[in-house]
Amino acid sequence: MKHKWIEKGQDILVILMNHLVLIGFGMMVMGLFDQEKHYIWLWCVLGVVPLLLYFARVKVENFFLFFGLHLVVPVGCVFLPVWILPKVIAFAIVIVYVVWSINIRMKGKKKGEDIFVPMFAISVLGVMTLIENMFSKKSWEAAYLWLAILYIVGYFMYSFISQYQRFLTVNESSAANIPEQEIFSSGMKQTIMFMIVSAVVLLLTANIGWVSYIVSWLGKGLLAVLRFLLSGVSYEETEELKSYITEQVQDDM
Repeated sequence: MKHKWIEKGQDILVILMNHLVLIGFGMMVMGLFDQEKHYIWLWCVLGVVPLLLYFARVKVENFFLFFGLHLVVPVGCVFLPVWILPKVIAFAIVIVYVVWSINIRMKGKKKGEDIFVPMFAISVLGVMTLIENMFSKKSWEAAYLWLAILYIVGYFMYSFISQYQRFLTVNESSAANIPEQEIFSSGMKQTIMFMIVSAVVLLLTANIGWVSYIVSWLGKGLLAVLRFLLSGVSYEETEELKSYITEQVQDDM
């Protein structure tokens, strides 16, 4: 594996993870203005902007050309196929990215932004949810929940890549020759499986309706099995057992 490609992949992952917070910001502002649509597709598309600015920092050495490219990017907001309010929000988000990118370059850095601490990112998304729900009540909590889960899942991947980079550093200075490709492949498979399982668990625990639906079907399946096993028992005893199990399933739900 080429180390530079791994570093670039990590930078891109961090940029996309940080952008999830700004997606929540765009949704919150639309809710505060009592809009019926949250335009989440537009805020997702704006994730291209920090990626373009990142590659401009990496590839463009001439500062004036670099600065000119950053000035051109906000002009693209004028041509967005939306009405004035989403355009203004998109322009504000792009300006934040432009100022942020120039600041990184002025500090002598070329890589992507520093990652938000997970607790900070999740807390900010939670506060946005409360603010939007308090003043507009658009019931967009599910969208904020998905943003939070995607951030957590992305952080798992970020942690694995960070640990793998540390392994590469130790492996280069060690006399042992551990196969990097095999370590990366096996570790990536385990990380992806862990990410999928974690996302499913978070979705189930965050949405009680799903859990109730699953439990109800499990209860129906249990009743069907009991009917088959107790087919020889009298009708009165079967009905009593059925009523008891139904009450227990409802209590658990």
